[in-house]
Amino acid sequence: MTLRILDAGSTRGERWIERLHARGGSVLDKKTLLAAARIVAAVRKGGDRALVEQVARFDGVGVEHASELRFVANDPAADRALLPPGFAAALETAITAVERFHRDRAPRGYAIEEDGITLEQVISPLARVGVYVPGGRAIYPSTVVMTVVPARLAGVNEIVVATPPSALADSAALRYTLARLGVDEVWGMGGAHAIAALAHGTESVRAVDKIVGPGNAWVTAAKTLVSGAVAIDGVAGPTEVVIVADETCDPRWIAADLLAQAEHDPRAAAVLVTFDREFARAVAAEVARQLAALAKAGAPTAENARLAI
Repeated sequence: MTLRILDAGSTRGERWIERLHARGGSVLDKKTLLAAARIVAAVRKGGDRALVEQVARFDGVGVEHASELRFVANDPAADRALLPPGFAAALETAITAVERFHRDRAPRGYAIEEDGITLEQVISPLARVGVYVPGGRAIYPSTVVMTVVPARLAGVNEIVVATPPSALADSAALRYTLARLGVDEVWGMGGAHAIAALAHGTESVRAVDKIVGPGNAWVTAAKTLVSGAVAIDGVAGPTEVVIVADETCDPRWIAADLLAQAEHDPRAAAVLVTFDREFARAVAAEVARQLAALAKAGAPTAENARLAI
């Protein structure tokens, strides 16, 4: 399976462009919204009891009390011993890069004095922010870095993470990243019920001021539904990337960037726009080669990429 090469001016090409344009309208279907609304309403009304029921139903974890869903951190040294080769060093590089990018981006207030009157804008950080970290098809320590680091720089005092319990159980890399960034409130719960708990609070989970982080259609639907009660970062659909490149670019890099997005979800869109058909063929061949290498290496995201491409 490799990239389709289409002429934008052809009938087939125009049909595919129309499909890409229509992606925005398919982010949330009515059925998913209605089902998510029932889950959100149940947790809002039933608190801990409803949350425990939803975690058992959707996350496959049975607990007696919701407080048991709070993750008790492992010894970071033990998790470090389980990390993939090079992960710890790559994590430090990522943290440094994200810190450098965001350090001077936090808005600052100002004051104007005129005729004995002072007008001042005071910007205060949010007190408590919830971060949703996906853990279904794949696990993303990178989400922790890209959300927790900016929140820390902004001065957010309390950062709480929600992620499917299977992600915490299966990923030493995720656990290590949470520990490295000092996130000490982590809840093993995923999906719409996790968003509901963060937004409305329960007897065990205190409500947050804002919810950020990516997720599947259920998470997106729940974030949409609670946006009147709590701030959210936005409503996002399946990941997508459009790369505009010509023959001066390295096909290997272009292919890697396309696959980096395609691996997230079978519904992802990875698009290359170029005027050079030979270059398009070279990238398509490189995508096929890298995809085969991912599959041979047993990469868990290879199948997602294959379906998306």
